Amino acid sequence: LSLRFIKQGNLFKQTLAWNRPRVLEWVFISSEVGMSICGGFGHCLFLQRDGVLLVTGKGTHGQHGMGSAMYNKTKPILCNKLSKIEICSVSCGFNFSACVDSSGNLYTFGCMSCSCLSSKFIKQSTPKVVENLPPMLSVSCGSYFLVAVAKDGSVWSFGDNVCGQLGLGHTNAESAPKRVNLSDIVASACGTEHSIFLDKHGKLYASGRNSSGCLGVGDYENKSLPTPVAVDALIDHVLCGNMFSMFVDNERRLWVTGSNTMGELGLGRDYQRINAPQLIPELNVLSISCSSDQVLCVNENNELLGWGSKYANVCLNGAGSFTPKKIQDNALSVAVGGTSVFIQTLEGQIQCWGNNEFGQLGVGDLEHRETPVPNPNLNV
Repeated sequence: LSLRFIKQGNLFKQTLAWNRPRVLEWVFISSEVGMSICGGFGHCLFLQRDGVLLVTGKGTHGQHGMGSAMYNKTKPILCNKLSKIEICSVSCGFNFSACVDSSGNLYTFGCMSCSCLSSKFIKQSTPKVVENLPPMLSVSCGSYFLVAVAKDGSVWSFGDNVCGQLGLGHTNAESAPKRVNLSDIVASACGTEHSIFLDKHGKLYASGRNSSGCLGVGDYENKSLPTPVAVDALIDHVLCGNMFSMFVDNERRLWVTGSNTMGELGLGRDYQRINAPQLIPELNVLSISCSSDQVLCVNENNELLGWGSKYANVCLNGAGSFTPKKIQDNALSVAVGGTSVFIQTLEGQIQCWGNNEFGQLGVGDLEHRETPVPNPNLNV
C-alpha cells in the first residue's frame, strides 16, 4: 500500500502501512508536515523528514528491528539498527515491518506466518536487506505479503499468495521476490489479500481476492494477474482496506469500490458491495487514511471526516457512519491504524486517540484515549 499526501493536485513523499489477516492497520501523516507514520498490529513506525526511523508499541516479534524481540514501548525510540541509514519509505504488516532506504535497499524485520521474512513463524529482529532486487522506490505490506515498487518502474512481490494477491499468475506463496508483469508503476497499495498498482499515466491494475469487488474490475472473481481497473479519471493516489479500495484522482475526488457492509465506502446504505469504482459526491481530499473497515479524511476546508465501522471508528464515538461525518475542524493531515488515530492540526500539533493496548500511540503509557490528546513525544 502506498499512501501519499495530496494537496492542490501535487503528490508528496510516499508512505504506507498495513496490518493483519483481517484487521488491516495503516497509519499515515504526510511528509509535508515532517513525519510519515505506519502501523501494524499494535506497533507503529514514525519516519521523520530527515530519514530517521522511530518505533513504538508491540515488539515481541522483532517488528521494531532493534536486534532482539522487545516488549511494549510506550514512547517512540530510535531504531538503532537503522540509525545511520536514511529511510524514505516505510510499511507494516501484521507483525512485521519493511522499509526502503535512500539507496534503494529494501529491508524487512519481524515475523510472518508465510515466508516473506524467513521460515514459517521465525522471528527476524534485525533489519535484513532483501537481495536480488533493483534499487527500490517504495514498499507496501499486506497482512502476510509484500509489494515493492522499483525506481525503474518495475514491481516485485513475495509472501502469502492464496488469492493471487502477488499478481504473478498463480496462487503459490513465494519466499523470494518475483517480478510482476507490469511496467512504469509509481505506487502500490495492499489490502488483506489484494493489491492495487498505479502507473505513471494514472492507470490502475489490481490482483488478489475479489469476493467483495475490492479490485474494481467489474466482477467478483479473484485475479492472479494484474487486471486493468476502469476509472473515468487520472488517479494520483491509491489505498486499500480489508475488503475495499479507494483511489484519489488528480482533481482530489475520491473513488471507492468493494465491501460496504460497515459503511466503508461512504456511499450510504444502498450498497452491500460494488465491483466498479464509484465517486463519493462533493468530497475533495486533502489527506486520507484507512484501516480495515473505517476511513478518515481531511477535506479542502480542513475538516476531519470519518465513516465506516462502529467497532473501529473510535473517532465517531463508536457510532459508525455510512456517509462522511464531520469529527472536528482545524485538521491538516490524518493517519489511522486499526483503532489508533493520529492527526496534525493547522498549528502543527500532533494529536492522537484510540486504542493504545501496546503503547502504539507513543504517549508514554498503555491507556486508551477516547478523545484527542497532544502527543508530547512526536514533533514536526
